[in-house]
Amino acid sequence: MENINAYFVSKITFIRYLLVILISTSSLGVLAEDQNPQIINGSWVSSGGRDYQSLQNPRYTFEVSQSGIFDIRLENKSDNCIADPYLYLLDANGREKGSNDDWGTTQVPQSPHSNCNYNSRIKDIALAKGTYTLVAGTYNNGESGDFVISARGSSGSFDLRRSDSEEKSISSECSGQWKSSGGQSYKTNQNPNFDLIVKEKGRVTINLTSSVDTFLYLLNKDSLGVIEKNDDIGNGDYNSRISMELNQGTYVLVAATYRRNQEADFELTAISTKDKFQLNCSSKDEGGNSTQEPLSLGEDVTITWSPEPSNRFYQRIATGGHSTTVAYESSNLREFPVTQLTGQVTYQHPGTTVITAVQRVNGTQHTAEYRLTVEKANQAPLVIEDITKTFAPGLEIKPDVSGGSTDASVTFEFISGNTDVVSLNDDGIKIEGA
Repeated sequence: MENINAYFVSKITFIRYLLVILISTSSLGVLAEDQNPQIINGSWVSSGGRDYQSLQNPRYTFEVSQSGIFDIRLENKSDNCIADPYLYLLDANGREKGSNDDWGTTQVPQSPHSNCNYNSRIKDIALAKGTYTLVAGTYNNGESGDFVISARGSSGSFDLRRSDSEEKSISSECSGQWKSSGGQSYKTNQNPNFDLIVKEKGRVTINLTSSVDTFLYLLNKDSLGVIEKNDDIGNGDYNSRISMELNQGTYVLVAATYRRNQEADFELTAISTKDKFQLNCSSKDEGGNSTQEPLSLGEDVTITWSPEPSNRFYQRIATGGHSTTVAYESSNLREFPVTQLTGQVTYQHPGTTVITAVQRVNGTQHTAEYRLTVEKANQAPLVIEDITKTFAPGLEIKPDVSGGSTDASVTFEFISGNTDVVSLNDDGIKIEGA
């Protein structure tokens, strides 16, 4: 009996020992996961999405002073889960070393902040001694909300702090509109352009957002050559973004679209650190916004009739408007016919007409016109001198006529005289009698 009791006592002691080990191991696991956490609160205001270069995504310095295994998290600050975080880990050269979208429903860590499945976590990553950057991005562009970024290590030593650029980034915004955009052309005045003045060398992020598919250009102010261009941010986001280091100087931003003849509002935003830039939105003398000019044919014009038939034409080309074809019409088509595609007007006699340029864009007709007047040249009075000739049979006389109109022939007629011996023809007078 004593042996049986001893057996059960030893069994119970062994079970207790196992339970202690299991509980201790479990506790150690929790402690290891939450060991030395460093936490920083932050917020997104119109985030930069999955672009780890965007200054709209807050950045943090992760300094590893002793290599080890680390657990880095980016979480919604509350269970409202209003944002979809996207966490990036960059090395000292700015290259992506790790990233995470969702930590999902498995292996969800205990969190005092939120338990959103869309939170992000880079878990059990081995990092050597060095300086790293954490970027608090979001899955979608333009998200806003509060977040918590934290780091902990089961081994190693580290320091987590805000980056200077995250604390001091500022932005400037211009609003604009395409009435009928020029597509992917950076030269047409159908795509507005803006001056960007960089006061000190640094990284600048430019965003072009709209309800239509955008296309963004960064040009050299002096040569108007293309420095950089962007169609889509990516991952289904058809807005445009350029983020790069710019030297001190003046640049031109062109707000274009992927397709032509788009009509929509847009927002152009520039973001940089400190007060390093100026974005000009004005369309006046500052040269900020070169707006789309209306279709124009200029002022009315008066010209002098030409005696030379080959010179009896006039041409004026419409300016402004859209990139679609312009057709020309004349109000006096019989006397002043106009070539429909070139706008060249021909005429034979003095007179007047109204020339109209017509452009049709997306079912809307745009017109411009000018009045063309052709005047007679200033003319001297018609003059014929008296003639005295010695009679001779068959004598022909051609009077010298000056002045008068150059747009008519000269004819002669008798007022008095002997028509039996004198006859008229187109060239003058002929005496035939004796």
